[in-house]
Amino acid sequence: YGLGFVGLTLACTLANAGLAVVGIDTDVERLKLLEKNIAPFYEKGLDSMLYSLLATNPIRYTPDAKKHEANIHIVSVGSPINASGKPDLTAIEAVTNTIAEIIKNGDLIIFRSTVPIGAMRGVVLPILEKNNMRCGSDFHLAFAPERTVEGNALEELRILPQIVGGFNHESTNLAARLFRKITNVIVEVQSLEEAEMVKLMNNTY
Repeated sequence: YGLGFVGLTLACTLANAGLAVVGIDTDVERLKLLEKNIAPFYEKGLDSMLYSLLATNPIRYTPDAKKHEANIHIVSVGSPINASGKPDLTAIEAVTNTIAEIIKNGDLIIFRSTVPIGAMRGVVLPILEKNNMRCGSDFHLAFAPERTVEGNALEELRILPQIVGGFNHESTNLAARLFRKITNVIVEVQSLEEAEMVKLMNNTY
C-alpha cells in the first residue's frame, strides 16, 4: 500500500526475491506509468529492475485492494507534519480501514511508515479490530521501519539490518521470516513501540 520511494523499492525487492506482489496506490497516473514499466521517480537501479521483473515476476498494480487477495499487507504511505506541527495520519487511517475490511484469519499486516510512538497500538490496532477480528489470534501486526537513503534504497534493502517489532512474538516472527527473504540480518525488538522508536531515532540521526 503506497508506491512512493519506500513502497515501490520494497515491492520490487520482494518481487525480485520471488514473491507475488500487488502494488496498491490511489494515484492513477502513477499506476499508468508503472504499467508501462516507467519508474515515477529516480532511484538507482529501479528502471532496470522493473524491466527485468517484467519478464520474470511482474508486479500487479491496482488502485483497489479488494481486487486481489493477499496474506501479507505492507503499508508504506506518508504521514506528513501538518501546519500545527503534528503528524497527519489521515492516509495511514484510510489504508488501515481498507485492510480492516479485507483481512482474513492468519493475515500479517506490516507498517513501514514514520509514525508517533504508540500509533500502532493506539490508532491502527483499534481500526483493524473493528470487525471483531483480534490481533494475535485472528491476524498479526508488526512494525518494520523503512530506513533506506534515497538513491541507494535497492542496495540498502539487501544489506541493512531490518528492525522488526510485533504485537506479540508470533507477529514478530512472521514479519522476520518475510524480511529474511531479502536480507540476512534481522533485529527483533520486543514491542511495536520499540520499533517505532527506532524509526524516529534513525530519522533524527
